[in-house]
Amino acid sequence: MKKPTCVFILGNGFSQGIDFPSFHQLWKDCLRLSSKTGDSEPYFKELLGNYPLSYFQEKNITDIELLLSVWSIYIDSYKKIIPDGEASGSGDYDAYIENLCCHLLEYGDKATANSNYALFKKWLAEKMEFFEFRFMTLNYDLLLEKIVNENKSDIVYLGDPTRENSVTIRKLHGSVNWLKSDKGGLERTDGWKPPILWNSEKLYIYNINDDYSNVPYSAFGPHSQVLIPPTLNKEYEGIFQELLKFAVNDLQKAKFVIIVGYSLPKADILIREVLKNYSHNLSSGWSKFIYINPSQQHCEEAKELLNGNLEIIDKKWDIELFNEILRKK
Repeated sequence: MKKPTCVFILGNGFSQGIDFPSFHQLWKDCLRLSSKTGDSEPYFKELLGNYPLSYFQEKNITDIELLLSVWSIYIDSYKKIIPDGEASGSGDYDAYIENLCCHLLEYGDKATANSNYALFKKWLAEKMEFFEFRFMTLNYDLLLEKIVNENKSDIVYLGDPTRENSVTIRKLHGSVNWLKSDKGGLERTDGWKPPILWNSEKLYIYNINDDYSNVPYSAFGPHSQVLIPPTLNKEYEGIFQELLKFAVNDLQKAKFVIIVGYSLPKADILIREVLKNYSHNLSSGWSKFIYINPSQQHCEEAKELLNGNLEIIDKKWDIELFNEILRKK
């Protein structure tokens, strides 16, 4: 008998339940160099004094999302003026993004000691006997990967699972373990060759981590992480176009769709539209659509946007809540 499909859509609120910070809390972290970053402290100190980061510090604007929006627009404007030159601020921007990713990796290391981490890992392993799990996440961290890997299950980023013991993870805004390169044979300094996750004519995207823990970026040379930063002008191209197609297909198969800790920010125009269309087309007799968030404001916004067959639960997530939802078969 085919297992019912359960789709989780995760935002930062899910990770916060396992001791991850909010983006607001990350602000101070990202003004110091992560212990996982390579030996670049002199350069990092210099970029702290450069625009636009210097302006945000002087004006005490502690908003990473706004910073990255301004920063990316600044770089894009520069490229239009001098298309063949190196865009002013792009090197600092890449260094800041790498540092952000390294801080998330640090939090991932600490998360394994959290009781919710152990509980969710055990719960997922037990429930996989009865459900097929597919995750859509807007987070960059490797929390899910660590849990699935420790449960000795396979991780599927693109395509559909071909083995019974698989968990699908659609990382709609990218991941700290995805690295892009124009080379088709990327190799770590110790000789390990990461698998190619996706490629086009001029771009290769690698999964540069084989145990979903430490990601030593410097061991692969000067390459960039594959992320859509939390900016206002998100562009879903290449691998992200494919991820969205698979995500929509996952929703169409789902018996349960559970949104956990995702605030549906207005900057996520495309994701909001996908979920809005899903909620309006949902057959009330088939699927359960649930939104979980302790913020009443976010719950009200979700109710207004997703005004189809939606159940609102205004509390923090826990295992008992998930059990209660999945019992409603």
